[in-house]
Amino acid sequence: MVFCLLVLASSTTVAHADDASNVFSYLREKYDELPENGKFATGALVGFGGSRVAIKSAVSVVKVAGAAFIA
Repeated sequence: MVFCLLVLASSTTVAHADDASNVFSYLREKYDELPENGKFATGALVGFGGSRVAIKSAVSVVKVAGAAFIA
């Protein structure tokens, strides 16, 4: 789902608030039409991607804090 949002956001040249709400409503409609297995897979992929971003950010913060502490 995050990947779809990024693709849709990058395909438009100028994004307005109305366009963003239209994109989210369109994606919500498509998500609601998915079978239970599709919703599970989407949630798993979004959760995995979100955890990767969160862990990578946390590790970067710890590295910077460690370097600052040593210096």
